[in-house]
This record gives sequence, structure tokens and C-alpha cells, in this order.
Amino acid sequence: MPSLNSRRKRWWPSMESTEKKSGIITWLLSRTQGVRAMWMLAALSRILNQLLTVGIIVLIGHILLEGGPFVALWWVATLSLVKALFRYSEHYCGHWVAFTMLTRLRTEYYNALVDQAPAVVKNVDTAEISEKATRDIDRIEVFFAHTIPPALSAVVVPLLSILWAGFFLGWPYAGIILMASAVMVAVPAFGRRLTWKKARIQAGHNAAISTHVGDSIQGLREIRAFGAEGLRLNQWKSLEKRAAKVRRPIHVLAAFRAAILIIAELLTMGILLSQGQLTSAVLATLTWVALWAPLRGIDDFVDGLDEALASAQRIRSGIEAAPVVSDTGTRSLDYTVSSPIIALEAVDFFYGNRAFELREITLAFERGSWNYIVGVSGSGKSTLAAVIARGWDPQLGQVTFSSVPLPQIPLTELRQRVSLVVQRPVLLEATLAENLRLCQPQLSRTAMWELLKCVGLDGWAHELPDGLDEVITTDGKNMSGGQIQRLAIARALAGKPDVLILDEAMSQLDEVTACNAREQIRDRFPHITVIEISHQVDRISGDERIVVMDGGRVVEDGIKSELQSDSHSYTSRLHQRA
Repeated sequence: MPSLNSRRKRWWPSMESTEKKSGIITWLLSRTQGVRAMWMLAALSRILNQLLTVGIIVLIGHILLEGGPFVALWWVATLSLVKALFRYSEHYCGHWVAFTMLTRLRTEYYNALVDQAPAVVKNVDTAEISEKATRDIDRIEVFFAHTIPPALSAVVVPLLSILWAGFFLGWPYAGIILMASAVMVAVPAFGRRLTWKKARIQAGHNAAISTHVGDSIQGLREIRAFGAEGLRLNQWKSLEKRAAKVRRPIHVLAAFRAAILIIAELLTMGILLSQGQLTSAVLATLTWVALWAPLRGIDDFVDGLDEALASAQRIRSGIEAAPVVSDTGTRSLDYTVSSPIIALEAVDFFYGNRAFELREITLAFERGSWNYIVGVSGSGKSTLAAVIARGWDPQLGQVTFSSVPLPQIPLTELRQRVSLVVQRPVLLEATLAENLRLCQPQLSRTAMWELLKCVGLDGWAHELPDGLDEVITTDGKNMSGGQIQRLAIARALAGKPDVLILDEAMSQLDEVTACNAREQIRDRFPHITVIEISHQVDRISGDERIVVMDGGRVVEDGIKSELQSDSHSYTSRLHQRA
């Protein structure tokens, strides 16, 4: 039999969970500068609306009981119109606050992702990031639109109504309504404390389900190709069962809470009607019935509030995650320095607690040179490219740009100077022109055609129905893989970088097209230093400089023909495998 302490641990919320919840509420409130006046207006409108509801119901009851004058009906109609205006004001102000705050949170979350990129997507599924940016933030609307005004009205409206009942109907009636109101407020408040932990777990299950669905949609072609539809469906059902197991006690508690509130409402009605003079008893009962809406306001949002706070906790963890690279640089770049534009000095790097990805890397890349980094899969080529672009900082050693250590350069300037094009670039669901203008908003249409010509896409673009205004789909249905890669290179060149890193960015091009693109880039952008990562060693001409990597180390560095002349060299073996 479980001990009393174990039962308390199971049913009574710990101080830690309460503090975390209050901390999340404080965190949300700290972001409401500029909307608080509108928020209070929404609360005031709700309070006045519900006070008018009490007044109208009591006035109608008084007319029916005492046979009041006909003019009293005009008062009822007038008060009803005023009540409707306050109702509209409450909804307008409340949702204005909610939508404004959701926009702020999405902007803040996106800015945090930018600061944390690319590490933020290294070990996190993009579907989970999308879930936070959409559904998690949408769930927080409950806090801004349906929490503070109902909570305030659940206290203010009953208190004012109780005082009126005490002065005009008798304090025994006021005392009965006060005790019943306390029960109506306490029951949902206590229930929320019990469901907070499960609400956080439920938020995690919801995210897992959304991630699974997102992955299944993105990988639908592969799933069907391997006949894995049944497997993915069973996995989804398993996730749903786990979520249902968490949701069930929350719903059971909500039903139990609702039953208690109904019993309290009906029992209080019976007690009030059994008290004293008929008119006072009926008016007190009508006052109590009119208070059901404001008092039920807390119970209406309590379950949604737990879910909203659990989602807010997930968003907060994303926003407050420390960026992998800090943006504290203040030094300007001096382009008159004759040193190599990029230099790595004894660089060691690893992800998290994993084994070293790069060991003792010492390299230099001269201005205007074209360099190839080659090696087998997993040798550290892409990691080296990410470190040069300062996606991560090395644990040991340093990387310099024009003799300035990368951490001393503002990230905005560094991103303008060093462009990285990956093997599978992402296009925007936008026009061809808008994709090219991503890093250069003022790019002219003439310059766009020059860039497209540089990568051999001008003929294709001229044949499009809308030319530069043709909409490019994110899934590339109206472009081949090679065209997507070339467009990404043109987009990077639009920013006029000093260093262009091509990480397998021509892997889907045939040899002739790739060679033409390289020649065009050399001719039109002779000042750019190109670092091209490639596994196609046999396509590299003999007079090019290659850096051979193996196991995270540089094992060979030199002119390809010279390195290949040694039949036992890494270069020769890579060439034979190609």
C-alpha cells in the first residue's frame, strides 16, 4: 500500500512545478509592453458587460415580481445595447492583444533560430521546429485572449454583486453567494494545479505526433517506395495511444470538476430560495444565476491555460537557448592586408561530446584562388566548411579572415563576406527574382540575367512563361536538381562575397555544365576565393590545388597532378575509386 507521502507526491503538485509555472507566466507578462492598456480595457469591458448582465437579469426579475412600470422595459433594452458594445469591446481588445503577442513571439522565436543556426537544426527535426513556430505559439493565445480578463471578472463581478446583495437584499444572502463563489473559483484553481505536469507531458506528445506527421508527408515518396506505409501508420497509432493515456486523466478530472460546479450551482440556488422573504430570495437567486458566467470563466480556460503554459515553456526554451556562436565582434576588415583571406591554425573541433571531427587543421586560402577539398564520406569536409563560415567555433585553434579572428568580426559582415552553398539548397516559395534578391534586395533585373547567364540558366529562364517573375516551388517541381543547385550558386554570387564555399553544390551537374559554370565564375568574379568540396576527384584538372582529408585531418595538400604522381598517395586512391 503506498504511503501517505507517496500519495501526496502523486496528487499534490510540487513547489518546483508551481514555481516553473509562475516563472512562465512572469516570462509571458514581461513581453506585454505596449499592449497592457488594451489588455486592461478588455478586462474592464468584460467586467462591465457581466455587471450589466447581472443588472438586467435582476431588473427583469424585479419587474415580473413587483409589476414595475412599462418604462423599465426601455431600461432593459438600453442596458442590453450597452452590454453588447462592451461585449464587442472585450472581444476586439482581447484578440488584438492576443494576435499582437503571437506575432511578437513568432518574431522573437525566428530571431532566436537565426542566432542559433545552423546548430539549431543539427540534431533537431525541422518538423519539431515548425511545430513550435505554429501550433505551440497558437496555443498561447488562450493566455492572452482568455485568461486575465476572465480571471479578473471572476473576482470583481462577484464581489460587487455580493456587496449589492448585502446592502439591498440582506447580508445572509450575500454570505451564501460569497461562500458559493469561493467554491466556484477554488475548484478549477485546484484542478489546474493537479493537471499542470500532465499538460507539459501532453505538449511533448502533441509535438511528437506533429513531427511524425510532418516527416511522413515529406518522406511520402520514400515510404511508398519501400512499402513502409503500415509501419509509419502503426508508429503514428502508438504515439496517439501514448498521448491519449496522458489526456485521459486530464479529461476525467475536468469532468469531475464540472460535476462539482454544477452541484454547487444547484445547491446554492436551493439554499437561497429557502431563505426569508420571497422577493429577496428570488432576486438573490437571480443574482447567483447571473454570476455563473463570470465564475465559470476560470473553469472555461483552466485546461487550455495548462496547455498554453506548457507550449510557452517549449517556446521559451527555444528562445532562450544560447547561440553556439556569439555575435560580439566589433572589428572592421582591412582588405589591403596581403595575408591569405582565410587561414586555419591548428584547429580542433567536435560536436557536443562526440569524438573530434577535425584535428590539427592548418590551412590557408589565397585571395582569388580556386581550391578543392576532397576525401571519402565522413572525412570532415562539410564540417570544415561550416567552421570556415563560422557555423561553429573550434574548441582549439583559430580561423581568421584577412588576419582577423572570426569571433572578432560582426556576424552580419562575416555572413556578407563568406557565402556557403550546400548540396541540397532550399528555395523560397517565391518568384525567380525574389529568390535571387534574397541576399541583395536591390539587385537589378539586368544583374539577375547576368547571374543566370554565369551559371547557365539564362536560356531556361527565358523560356519560362513569366521569366524572372515565374514562381519557384519549394519542392522544386518546376526545376531539376541541377537547376536548383545553379540557382543557389547564382543567389550566393548576388551578394558579391569574398569567399564562396561550394559544399557538393555542383554534384547534380554533368561535367560539361559544371566546367562551364566554373569558367564563368572565374571570369566574372576573379576576386572571389572559391573553396569547393567535391567527391568527384576524377573531374578535377591536374593543375588545381586540392586538400585531401581523411578522419578529420588534412593528409595531403598540393597540386593534383603532383600528388597523383605518387601511386601510393591518398589522391591516387581517391582517383581510382571515382
